[in-house]
Amino acid sequence: MNEKALILVAFGTADINALKGICNIFEAIKERHHNTFISFTANYVRKNLREMYKKEEKQINREISAEVFEAKGLIHIIGECFDNYFYDLRIQPLLIFHGKEYEGIKNTVEQISQIKDKDSFRRKIILGRPLLGTNLSKKSYREDLMEVVEALCDDVSLAKSKNACLVYVGHGNDNYASSSYAEMEYYMRKSYGEMIFFGNIKGFPFVEDLPKRIKEKNFSRIILKPFMLVAGGHVVKDIFGEKESIKTFLEEEGFDIYEINRGLAEENKIIKIFIKRTEELLSGGES
Repeated sequence: MNEKALILVAFGTADINALKGICNIFEAIKERHHNTFISFTANYVRKNLREMYKKEEKQINREISAEVFEAKGLIHIIGECFDNYFYDLRIQPLLIFHGKEYEGIKNTVEQISQIKDKDSFRRKIILGRPLLGTNLSKKSYREDLMEVVEALCDDVSLAKSKNACLVYVGHGNDNYASSSYAEMEYYMRKSYGEMIFFGNIKGFPFVEDLPKRIKEKNFSRIILKPFMLVAGGHVVKDIFGEKESIKTFLEEEGFDIYEINRGLAEENKIIKIFIKRTEELLSGGES
């Protein structure tokens, strides 16, 4: 069998409402390529989802397919694909940027690719690009950034209509690649003006710097939105929680907050970007 199999891999979430965002991407891509599988890297997410499914809580979550509830780890899915004679695997990460999670997936792919047996010569595994691109690709990651900048134009229009600035909060990490968020802020500002700000829960750009930076631009009203694929636990607690959240922090600094409580995976323009990435991955032979 020479058909390609496509594996979508995300950290995952056990928050049912947030999970619908990942389902949107999975279903849209599976419509175009039927040999598409979904994988979650977080063990506790997979465990919790399987338990929900066994308890038949699925009856109130008909928008979520059984495949998502029963998602497996990446190594497991790759093994099943090989067992079913899919030797040409393309792996599309459902991730924001090239950070710690992407590095983990990349290392897994590299290690599996080194395993030698009688079928080794047939196998090929190619890893795709996260939403904000990667410097490991032949395609300029700035092109990937600009695609996302263009896809966020509706957020900018909303902020302008409310005479507010637009603040995106990402997860980030302690990896140097958190600079991707700073570059997004730069290109967003270049395209739409200096009413765009980014802050991360972890790493640079720092959330604690936001009040001073926003006040310097004379904004008192903020459109606050997660720059994450899913609006899971971090969004509920860390961004919009009633205590010690980024929202309460900014309110204490005197800002009027307007919430956009949804993940990027719930937006059609972002889904289209992931569809495009997978089409490039499937047709081009390299990311």
